[in-house]
Amino acid sequence: MSSKLDLDVLYNIASVHREHERFYTMTQMATAAELSREANKLKVVADVWLEDQVPAPTGAVDWSDPRYQAAGCLDLNPVRAIAGIGILFMEGEGEPSEIRTLKLRLRGMAMGMQGVGQWLADKMDAAWERESVLLDPELIDAAWPRFQTIVTNWRGSRKTLLVGKLLALVVDCLDKIDFTPAAIRRDKATAGRHLRTAGWVLDMASRVVAESGASLADNDAHWTEYRAVIRRAQGK
Repeated sequence: MSSKLDLDVLYNIASVHREHERFYTMTQMATAAELSREANKLKVVADVWLEDQVPAPTGAVDWSDPRYQAAGCLDLNPVRAIAGIGILFMEGEGEPSEIRTLKLRLRGMAMGMQGVGQWLADKMDAAWERESVLLDPELIDAAWPRFQTIVTNWRGSRKTLLVGKLLALVVDCLDKIDFTPAAIRRDKATAGRHLRTAGWVLDMASRVVAESGASLADNDAHWTEYRAVIRRAQGK
């Protein structure tokens, strides 16, 4: 028979982690939407490079002149989409700040998710051992819902690791592109294929995050059922 202390600790864990997972369900859904939006931005620009036939500008304009550096690259920008995606290639500039910022953010997310994924896997190892007490006859009804939550989080840890690797792959793909207008114009097709591939991989990462968030949402009912069984065992 489990001690009162064991039951109190189990109920504590169930109570705080049900609330914690409610937060992370929302966070993961929001992250999935964010990654999907960023993927679409890359694909929209890639389509221009791969499909549009707008010629590069010719003439005697000195784009290094500060008076003209703000001019947009009409052959590299999806002009009507700029208001929605924010990415802007300018004749007198190099890599757009929006691309540079995206790479920095994705690189940080990749490192963070790989670390969090491993941390969560380690926690589920500990939970598996700790919750073996649920096989006690008085707690057996709690075993099914509790191990459901553990399995969900264990899968989530692997998906988090996977997302970290996918985001690192996106950055590697983007790093293959020299985003200065002159370099893109030398081989728009190759740059476009790399950019579109980065968008597709980012799409994949967004779907994995969304799947993980949806699975985590299912834990809410399992935690609630589990808490009720522990309460009964406590005589409350």
